[in-house]
Amino acid sequence: MEQNFRVVVCDGKKLIRLDPADFGVPVRLGIPNRIGRENRLANAVYILLSQRPYRVSWMGSLADEPYQPGVDLYADALPEEEFMEYYETAWGGVSAGRTILPRQFAPDMLQLAVQLKTKEAYLINHSKMAYLDMGNYIGFNRTGDSCPDPLPLLTVCGNGRGDREYPPSAPGAERIRTWAFDLLSYTNKKPGGEYQETRPCFKERRTTVLSSLAGKTVVVTGTVPNYTRSEVEFMIQQAGGKMGSSVTRSTDYLVVADNPGATKLNKAASLGIPKITASDLMTMLN
Repeated sequence: MEQNFRVVVCDGKKLIRLDPADFGVPVRLGIPNRIGRENRLANAVYILLSQRPYRVSWMGSLADEPYQPGVDLYADALPEEEFMEYYETAWGGVSAGRTILPRQFAPDMLQLAVQLKTKEAYLINHSKMAYLDMGNYIGFNRTGDSCPDPLPLLTVCGNGRGDREYPPSAPGAERIRTWAFDLLSYTNKKPGGEYQETRPCFKERRTTVLSSLAGKTVVVTGTVPNYTRSEVEFMIQQAGGKMGSSVTRSTDYLVVADNPGATKLNKAASLGIPKITASDLMTMLN
């Protein structure tokens, strides 16, 4: 059975629906929607979140069959009566005054809100005191010219009740739906205080590489082009390895990137540690 999805946002006063069909994107959740100019629906929601905080749900048409506290995280987040208000907004009769349409946005805004080159932008969860650094997220999850959009996956309700949806064995499946109905905003100002960065990974884990990184310790000297140090460390971890801070006898590879340091180079030479280039590392990871 196929399941369709619509978006419901709440500003604390009223519930409002966005229909994928109105925005020219698939009504299916997919595996999953992608960041980019074509994803006009997700970009519309990001624009709304940049204007004020909203509670967000990517509501599936089968999300109420049945309502299962203890099974569905969203059923634990809301009483059934309140949940059904969201569900009826998505799939019941909704007046035009409670529906957001593409004409309410400038066309270029729907294309450019989030792109693969997005940096210094933050999707903030005020309910959980957490945030996504979109630049880091894209760096971790990008494969070529494609990157799964985190917003539909984090706020989905009803995934798994239809055919060909995000499977429980897929990367990051335990993270999907965990932000449904939470108060979210989208801003270029990094949150401070007690807010903590979260790094969901919806990209296929790489464990088979040229000389498997599983259990290997990798040290990097210099700067890897187009990646921050934290992004490189995350990718090494996703490939089953560990990133070391200094060269020791337990180091398996020294990655020699741009502007390498003499100390690590000399230490690796004295210990006979294999040296590889940043390009070699990217090949091993991909």
